[in-house]
Amino acid sequence: QQQQQQQESPHSGSNVWSCGWAADGQTGAGSTARSSTLRRVTGLANSRVVALSSRADACMAVTAAGTLYGWGNSEYGQTGLGSAVAQVVSPTLVQWEAFDSVKKEEDGSEAFVRAVPVGVASGSCVSAILSARGQIFTVGQDSDPVKRIPDPVKFVAAGADFFAAITERDALYTWGLGRSGQLGVNNLQISSQPVRVPFAAGRRVSAVACGFNHALAIVTEA
Repeated sequence: QQQQQQQESPHSGSNVWSCGWAADGQTGAGSTARSSTLRRVTGLANSRVVALSSRADACMAVTAAGTLYGWGNSEYGQTGLGSAVAQVVSPTLVQWEAFDSVKKEEDGSEAFVRAVPVGVASGSCVSAILSARGQIFTVGQDSDPVKRIPDPVKFVAAGADFFAAITERDALYTWGLGRSGQLGVNNLQISSQPVRVPFAAGRRVSAVACGFNHALAIVTEA
């Protein structure tokens, strides 16, 4: 699972740095001015970030304390901050509350416990949040509840308008726009809920990366 920790986040420690285009505030530097040199994102200086994602121009981060931050383009609420402010130029604490569904061992009934974020995947208009119990939640445009995947999820990635998730059993699920075939499920349809990507028996997915309209996966033989 350490290997799967959000691949957009190669750093460790308490500092996040950024550079580049910032028209929507996506560098988190407090302005919309672009920068050709890496600069410290000061709004996160006192937090140790453990997951970071920015597929398009929205950004989200998870700290070791289990708090969420968002910045950048928020016109659809994809930063988790709502859409009242379209351009968020500095990391802002997300007031996020969600609940994992768990089954009680004694009678199999369903109970709900507060979800703790451990991963994020920011898409163009929607972002996904991965909880410590392996469930996925979304924020942003038309962010309907994600149908629960049968097994806990250990990693989630975002393309422009689609997502991919790897479960603890190394199965791959995808959902979202599929018009370019990026979902890998042998059609070009939109899937509003996760669908398992078919593989021959014995094959396991150890990593997945999503481009704008394509996906790559590392597949191993059991």
